[in-house]
Amino acid sequence: MTMARKTMVCTRLAGALLGGIIHIAVILILPNFANRDAFTSVGRFGPDVSVYLLPMAEPGTAALPGHHTFSHHTVRRAALAPRPAPLTPATLL
Repeated sequence: MTMARKTMVCTRLAGALLGGIIHIAVILILPNFANRDAFTSVGRFGPDVSVYLLPMAEPGTAALPGHHTFSHHTVRRAALAPRPAPLTPATLL
């Protein structure tokens, strides 16, 4: 086996090993992030299928990530799995 061939084989083995370690780490870390989604975050404002005006954010204390300090934001939580969410003028007020 030539030196170039040995280097290529070692590089591929190292890449596969590193890729395996990264994949295992992601699988082990994933449950820690499972409840940090927008649907769960919006659930603390009230029940589903309602529109909520978010409180004005002070700098550094945003209600949701990306919540701009000088803007009004509304949010609506709707689970689409059991049935379609109704979107009528009554639910938008």
